Amino acid sequence: MTLLIRDIEAKETHLIRHKVLWPDFPLEKCILKEDERAQHYGAFIEGNLIGVLSLFPDTDLSVRLRKFAIMPKFQGKGIGLAMLQFVLKELMNSKTQTLWCDARSNALNFYQKLGFETEGDEFFKEHVSYYKMVCTLNFMK
Repeated sequence: MTLLIRDIEAKETHLIRHKVLWPDFPLEKCILKEDERAQHYGAFIEGNLIGVLSLFPDTDLSVRLRKFAIMPKFQGKGIGLAMLQFVLKELMNSKTQTLWCDARSNALNFYQKLGFETEGDEFFKEHVSYYKMVCTLNFMK
């Protein structure tokens, strides 16, 4: 099983976002007007797209990670970890100093293992619990 991570187009992210993140909502919930200015990445196994994540410019020095989703069959196999490590490596070669995301509460440990820290209090979106997680990249450079 060979994993390939590469840039993809926004439209390639929509179906996986929908299936994994918000299957009980219309597909349109997973299509963001900001997608056109984001950088999108896909994880492929044997040519099949099995994971997606998107990076949205936030400020000159900050990027927001959004819509990070791995197909259920491939969760827990290190795909998400590989994707995020790939992105962190890419960002370390840029002027970006901070990567942040709204992480579902059940994923806090995943992000903490990669150097993210919780910032602020728990909040909810559509009855799902989240925390803001921040990774300072300049200490890695």
